[in-house]
Amino acid sequence: MPMKPVKRGIKIWQRCDSKTGYVYDMSIYSGKETGEVQGTLGERVVSKLTETIRGKDVMLAFDRFFTSVHLMETLKFPAVGTCIKTRKDVPNFTTKLSKRGEAEFLVTKNGTMCARWLDSKEVMMLSNCHEAKYAKVNRTIKDGSKNEFECPVAIEFYNKIIGDVDLADQMVNVYELDRKSCKWWKKVFFRLLMSAVVNSWIAYCELKHRKIPLLDFIVPLAEALMTSGKFNAQYQRRRGTGRPSKASRSLFNVGDHLPVATNTRRRCQSLGHLEARDMESVQNPYRDLKPETFEYA
Repeated sequence: MPMKPVKRGIKIWQRCDSKTGYVYDMSIYSGKETGEVQGTLGERVVSKLTETIRGKDVMLAFDRFFTSVHLMETLKFPAVGTCIKTRKDVPNFTTKLSKRGEAEFLVTKNGTMCARWLDSKEVMMLSNCHEAKYAKVNRTIKDGSKNEFECPVAIEFYNKIIGDVDLADQMVNVYELDRKSCKWWKKVFFRLLMSAVVNSWIAYCELKHRKIPLLDFIVPLAEALMTSGKFNAQYQRRRGTGRPSKASRSLFNVGDHLPVATNTRRRCQSLGHLEARDMESVQNPYRDLKPETFEYA
């Protein structure tokens, strides 16, 4: 997508909670669909992700890539979304908005409301659950002060709840393992893994009624998983008469290489041959439990 910060990559569609960023459902885009398809790509994505909604007291919000008049009229849930004015069946506004805070409403014959509002630039919104009413919002003007303007209720509501997917992406990307050398399936795996971890963290904070840092949740989780793998690791082979080799014993050391924070920075012995100007890059405040490969700098 040429207008996005990351123009190339694996596209994942997500349905998230507007307050916490909890990912309810996701779908990986796998290219152009074959055979007979109905509607636009955005309409098909929304229809697919809403199939798993269990409750009825749900309201959806999405951006202009997905929004269309046909989607608003066929969707089974209340929804609101920004829209492109040139999209099919969007009402044609004839008047021009000239003053900030001005708005105009049109309603289709099936009850879908289209609102147009002039902020710093013109915004168009479609909604199947809002009326043509106004709310008060504060906006910053050129001198830095804030003024109160009238705004369509649909746009004011949209600005309050939008950003859930961005919040989910932000939390996942904090500790995401992403390298350019990774295979594509590794990127997908680690993305799904971190999404599951973040979802678990959100659920934990909700149940405990207190929020802890994400890192304080990930570290004990990693320790528990590595400890579980250590006790479950088995190396089955025919026993010999001599002393067991170092290789066979090392297979039981699953979980012994978790980094441990230290009070001082140390230098890796295996990188001690580097020049002084490169030492900053090899000093590390963490050390490995086994083997002892660090010495004090």
